[in-house]
Amino acid sequence: MCFTTIYAVEPAYFPVHGHTVLRLLFWEYITNRKMASWWASSSSYIYNEEKRLNGLRAQRINFLVKNASDIPRAGKVLLDRLWLHGHGDIVVSKSGQLLEKTTFDGSVWQPCRFDFAAGAACSSTLTLQRGKPEVVLGAIDDT
Repeated sequence: MCFTTIYAVEPAYFPVHGHTVLRLLFWEYITNRKMASWWASSSSYIYNEEKRLNGLRAQRINFLVKNASDIPRAGKVLLDRLWLHGHGDIVVSKSGQLLEKTTFDGSVWQPCRFDFAAGAACSSTLTLQRGKPEVVLGAIDDT
């Protein structure tokens, strides 16, 4: 068994949150929910004393899978299904490149990616107040 992480892209592209993101991810598992957790990204909900500097930025979803070597293939299937159901868009970058965007960032399934799950290191009057993860109990996913 292995944890894998899917980061949702900035809410400006697809403004969904928490259990709504989990429902979107598991729309194909309506009667057989999988074990997962949702948490705001490490750059979300930064405060300067009482003043909130930012809200929800990216989001992270972790779920258990039986075979970690199948994550890239399963991730591609997920992205393809999202496109088929209207959850994809083309965005023009500053350099003029056409970037494919879906609700989830497919680049995180590369084995060489770092996972910044711990949260922001804040100092002085800055604090990270992203709350606790939300957990959905269910079966381990056999991708």
